[in-house]
Amino acid sequence: VHFNGTTWTDVAGPTIRLLTGASGEIFGWASGIGMYRYSNGLWLLVPNSNTTILNPNSMRVISSMDVWMVGTQGKVAHWNGSSWSDIPLGINANMKAVWSSGPDDVLVAGYNGEMRRWNGSNWSAPQLNRYTDSNQFEALVGTGPNDIWAVGSYGLIRHWDGVWWQTASGFRKEIYGFWGSVPNQIWAACTNGACFWNGTSWSRQAMGVPPMAAVFGFNDNDVWLLGHIGSVFRWDGSSWVAESSAGGTLS
Repeated sequence: VHFNGTTWTDVAGPTIRLLTGASGEIFGWASGIGMYRYSNGLWLLVPNSNTTILNPNSMRVISSMDVWMVGTQGKVAHWNGSSWSDIPLGINANMKAVWSSGPDDVLVAGYNGEMRRWNGSNWSAPQLNRYTDSNQFEALVGTGPNDIWAVGSYGLIRHWDGVWWQTASGFRKEIYGFWGSVPNQIWAACTNGACFWNGTSWSRQAMGVPPMAAVFGFNDNDVWLLGHIGSVFRWDGSSWVAESSAGGTLS
């Protein structure tokens, strides 16, 4: 579906499993088919863009020539503008999130607190505290290579300050989506509402709605929170406003 500033409308095309964008372009992923680029109201299939990842969980677009994707069994793939290549992690873990500050700085994270960072040629394992097997990372976001957040199940929150991965005080809530553009304004989609980092501490804004599934912003005064059963909220810089429902389940 597409929002034109007033209403939501259906957009004909493939069944998109993942949706992301960068540099003014929007990309989507259709399982078993490949990557699509949205242009002039149409979804266009990118030639030779299918991968060996059968169940992708997250996709990060740096540019049309630089795309990363993660999935189950430690699968990571990289798109160079013409073809995909596998970038083995060396572990058999379900990877749920990928974030990058540039071509030579890619972070992936997933189940059992697993995390790896790519420097352009090799993966390394950051020094993290030991988590229980029930903890899993669900999302990554950063404002730069030395300001990265990783969040997940049961209030799991970790922050990279350029030196250490710190354990941030959180709350016993599931966290599913993440967005931020500056260090002191980070939004997360969590159980029954939105979670917000003001540069000092995290707080939760309950909305009394079904669990939120994703969050995305264009700037600090235009942030969108999407949930199940078509619930849509927009942050206008001072409060969350319920928008017209997009219908169905958004995730």
